[in-house]
Amino acid sequence: MIRTLSALFGAFAGAAILLGGGIASATPLAPATYAISDYGPGSGAHGVWFRRFDSTSSVTRFSFTSGQFSVGGTSASLIGRITQDSDPSRAFDINMSFTKVDDVTAATLNGKCEQRGCDTSGWHYFNLDMGMFTGDGALSGLNLNLTQIPVSGAYPWQIGVGANSKNFNFGGAMWYEWTVKQNTSGVPVCTSSLDCGNDFHGDFNVNLTLLPGITPSDLPEPMSLSLMLAGLLALGGMAARQRRAG
Repeated sequence: MIRTLSALFGAFAGAAILLGGGIASATPLAPATYAISDYGPGSGAHGVWFRRFDSTSSVTRFSFTSGQFSVGGTSASLIGRITQDSDPSRAFDINMSFTKVDDVTAATLNGKCEQRGCDTSGWHYFNLDMGMFTGDGALSGLNLNLTQIPVSGAYPWQIGVGANSKNFNFGGAMWYEWTVKQNTSGVPVCTSSLDCGNDFHGDFNVNLTLLPGITPSDLPEPMSLSLMLAGLLALGGMAARQRRAG
């Protein structure tokens, strides 16, 4: 009986190794697509915030008219459209891609929260690979490239409850710098901190709402499920052989 239990334990341990640690290493954020909206309501609510967007204003806020944040495996993407709150004729189309921060590095991150009481333990993080704002309307001809800040990666894109850094909705946030790739719009946009002052950056602060039909889960990836099933079948087969041998 002891030998049987030992053998069964060994088989299960082998299956756990194949799974990379079993259920404990399951994917923490399953493939899903979320609709994007501005954090809020409230004074100053916005989806995208610029410090020193142009030479005439210290703060410029944009709101999402449409947008989606999609997560799939180790990558994510954000597409959407924003319009300037104070001048709806100014708009940007957004295209961004991300890579999920590995679990070891993510465990060292604390996230960034601008209100009290954030629990960052359930947040997930993504590094920005590519980000672009393409101007439309009065901003047609203005294209901006985005980079996440700080460059150390201490504050990548964060997603989770309270992660929009403004309230305790499920949301996301990221801090970025931007450079002008092209500007034929005629809008006097700042091209560097030397043009418009030292505080030259922007924020995303958004609510994320799961779109119907796609439910996030902490279950393992499909391959991990197959390996787990194979391990459980191996356990059953070994137990049957032990009973026949006995």
